[in-house]
Amino acid sequence: MKRKNTSSSTSTTTTTTTTTTTTTTTSQVKKAKTNFVDVESELRKLVTALPKTHDMVGPQVVGLARLPKTSNDGRVLTWYRFISNHVAAQVVNKPTSTAECWLVAANHEAGSRSKKNASTDTDSGGATHYTKLSGTGNVWATARLVYLLANPENWSFIGNKDTAHSTLHVAHRCGNGRGLKEGDLVCENPHHMVLVICGLNQEHKGCKFGCAKLCPHDPKCLFNWSDTGKVKKCLSDPTSFPPNDCPCDPPCWHQSKYSTAESEGEEEESKD
Repeated sequence: MKRKNTSSSTSTTTTTTTTTTTTTTTSQVKKAKTNFVDVESELRKLVTALPKTHDMVGPQVVGLARLPKTSNDGRVLTWYRFISNHVAAQVVNKPTSTAECWLVAANHEAGSRSKKNASTDTDSGGATHYTKLSGTGNVWATARLVYLLANPENWSFIGNKDTAHSTLHVAHRCGNGRGLKEGDLVCENPHHMVLVICGLNQEHKGCKFGCAKLCPHDPKCLFNWSDTGKVKKCLSDPTSFPPNDCPCDPPCWHQSKYSTAESEGEEEESKD
């Protein structure tokens, strides 16, 4: 009988230890799931930093990238409501860093009748995300408004449609500024945007080097997947990550979509 009691006690202890281990593992998983970028909080910082006297802040005027910061009237679009409802709430992926894209679905194709007066960085074709401000034809590429929040000093160049430089475009260093059709995912991460002349914008779209040494652009292009927004990894050096350079020549970013292991597995299968 004493032996049976000893065995029972040992069993109970083992069960308790197992339960504790399971609880710890679950806690760790929950903690890992919270390591995502809070897009709205990041954008709220930009709005908060805007001076009240800036040209971007004030009552809406047709042709101007201008919104009040706040309003007691719930029908009025403000900068805070813009970033909350038109950007953050539309993001479909879960970025874990500012190096990744903040992807939203393109809500209209450029060149359509209802968007013909949209800002010029989206008029050359494809589809992107637009935001309608008050007034007839007062439609703006969401990316341009987001860019201006991060770079208000450039408002005089592209914030007024009547005086905006038609040759200046908001380019996406990640290459995900537009899709082919409505519903395709496009990037709204201001860290991926840069103001360039039209010709350089086209070069950014065609750049195949990502952050590799051969990329001729300054700042260097990024290389992100259009479906997940994740940064493409280098096969030869899995630890390579922007702003580090891919050590390969030519760069091998395009060969692996998600991880080195998956890519190696695909290569072995193809050999068989």
